[in-house]
Amino acid sequence: MRIGCLLPPDSFVWTKRGLLRVREIRGEDHVLGLDTRSNPCWMDIPHDCKQIDEGTILRILTDVNEFCVQESSRIATLDGLRSAADIRPNDHIDIFNRADGFRMVYESLLHRSPETIVFDGRREISLDPSIAYVLGTQILAKRYEYKVVMNIGNQEHWTELAAIFDSALRKAHMYGNVLYTHMAGPRVVIDSVRFAQFVDQIFSDDMLPQEIRTSSLDILVEFYRGIMDSFLRSAEAGLAKLRVRDTMHELRRFILFLGKMFQLVPFAIRHGSVTSRDSSTRLRETTLYFRVSDLSRLNLRNINLTYSTLPRLPELKKHYARARIIRKFRKREIHLLQCSSIHAAPIVDLVSVYPKRES
Repeated sequence: MRIGCLLPPDSFVWTKRGLLRVREIRGEDHVLGLDTRSNPCWMDIPHDCKQIDEGTILRILTDVNEFCVQESSRIATLDGLRSAADIRPNDHIDIFNRADGFRMVYESLLHRSPETIVFDGRREISLDPSIAYVLGTQILAKRYEYKVVMNIGNQEHWTELAAIFDSALRKAHMYGNVLYTHMAGPRVVIDSVRFAQFVDQIFSDDMLPQEIRTSSLDILVEFYRGIMDSFLRSAEAGLAKLRVRDTMHELRRFILFLGKMFQLVPFAIRHGSVTSRDSSTRLRETTLYFRVSDLSRLNLRNINLTYSTLPRLPELKKHYARARIIRKFRKREIHLLQCSSIHAAPIVDLVSVYPKRES
C-alpha cells in the first residue's frame, strides 16, 4: 500500500530544485505543500515519480488558473475536499495564495547556481539572465536560420532591449551583431547563425527547458519576463492580453503558475476559437487579460504600462476560483507522486491535491 497522488506527467509543482513537472520529480526531492494545519511546508518525496497506469485526465479551467489532475484526485474546494470527477462548473476551487509559501520558494531558489546547456554536443554555455530573457522572447516566435528577432512594442525602451540582446550574445561567447531595424516594423535582431542554432536546439525538445526552471530565481524570472514582454498586447480599457492556442496548455499553465509569485492574477480569461491558416479547421484559443497596473510588478520593458482605472480583483477570487470549463482526456499517462504522509497536500498547478492510499 502506497500513499500518494495520481497525476498527469506534465502538471507543475514547486520544489527546492525549482519548478518541475511531475514526471521530473526524483526521490529525496522536496515539494511545496500544505501540512495538517494548512501551513506551507516542504514535503519529502521518498521515491521517483513514475508512470503506473493509464486513465482519464481532467483539465479544469477556472476564472484565474488552469490545472490537470486524474479524475479520482481529491481537490480542496470552498465546500471541502471533492473528487475531481465530482467538480462541476461554478464550483469554487481553493487556489494557493500564501505569501509565506512563495517566500519559501524564493529563499530556496535565490542562491541556486545557474545551469549549463551543452550546445552542439561539446560546448557548455552557462545560463545568464540576459540569455534567459532572450530565450523567453523566442518561445512562440518565428524561427530563422541566421537571426533571432523580437518585435518592439515600446520604442522608449528599445536601447535597453538591444543591450539585453547584446549581453546575451556576448555571454554565450558567440560571434554576431545586434541590430535595430524598422523593416516590417521596429525590431531588435541578433544577427548570428550560431546563436539562432543555439535557440533552435534549446526548444527542439522542450518548450519550457528544465535547465531554466531549475536555475537560480533571477534566470527563471527573466525567462518569464521575456515571454510576457514579447507576447503581451495592449487591449481595451487598461488591459493587456496574451493569446495562447489550446494545444499549448502547458505554456498557459506555466504563465499562470509563475505569475502567482508576483501576485499576478488574470482580470479575465476568455475562451474562443480561430480559423487555421488554410481555413480548414477551427482552433481553440484562450486569451488571458491582465490589468496593466498589476503588470508593473514585473518591470516589463516592451509594453506601455499606463495606470489602469479598472477595479481590483476581489480578494475572494485570489483564494477561490470558479470552475468554468472541464475537459476529459482518456487513456493518458498517470504518474504516482508518493508522499510520506497522507495528511500533507502538494500544491499542483496552484491547487491542493490530497494524497490517498493506493494499492
